[in-house]
Amino acid sequence: KILNSPNGLVIPFLQGLFDSDGTITANGEVKFASTSKLIVEQVGTILESKGMECRISMWLKAARYLPLYTVQLRNKNSVLKFAKEIGFRHPIKLARLLGVQNKHLVAPSSSGHKNAVQ
Repeated sequence: KILNSPNGLVIPFLQGLFDSDGTITANGEVKFASTSKLIVEQVGTILESKGMECRISMWLKAARYLPLYTVQLRNKNSVLKFAKEIGFRHPIKLARLLGVQNKHLVAPSSSGHKNAVQ
């Protein structure tokens, strides 16, 4: 329902996923991870439909654990596009995104709507 919603639920949904189970590393890699292969594939499809290049991978810590699927933005242009169109609302992740990209970004509003990049 969310993926096909006409009222713009996709961006706030993605923000929530990345705020909870996403990360941005110190060198600017943006990733989302889940034990659900389907969710990771759907997130990757949405990101690619918005012009972001992604890589999906699987990691298995040990046989007793479920595999962890990850979608990662592949390059800096995709990270910049992510920052413009989706971004983070989580203050620590947003600060890291701003710091890594060294751009004049405007934080998403508390209502979940994104603001434009300056």
